[in-house]
Amino acid sequence: MPNAWIFQATPNRFLIDEYLATKPTESAWLARQHHSDMEIGDVIFVWRAQGKRRARRGIVAKATITRLPEVRKDHPSALPFWVGARDRGQADRRVGITYARVTGFIPREAFLSDPVLRHVSI
Repeated sequence: MPNAWIFQATPNRFLIDEYLATKPTESAWLARQHHSDMEIGDVIFVWRAQGKRRARRGIVAKATITRLPEVRKDHPSALPFWVGARDRGQADRRVGITYARVTGFIPREAFLSDPVLRHVSI
């Protein structure tokens, strides 16, 4: 059975809503933690953090790992959506993902009311 991971997007660093509106099919996501445990086929849920822009927190996309973590540059389609130069185009440990769903929203409140998910740390 594949693992499931939550990858966080902070709107004051990366404009996740605007990026997802372009309907991306693949991306290279930062994988600074637990990268040695990630495997092809693992499920990814993209969590939009609140950030300074006071965005509503929750799951905004679902994806699958298609390339194992390695040091590489970001996917070209994501570059215009970085807010600052700090992460834009920098080589870092990234995992290749293919999006399965880029519409819909599961709010933070749904996690807090679920008996299993309310214990997930995000």
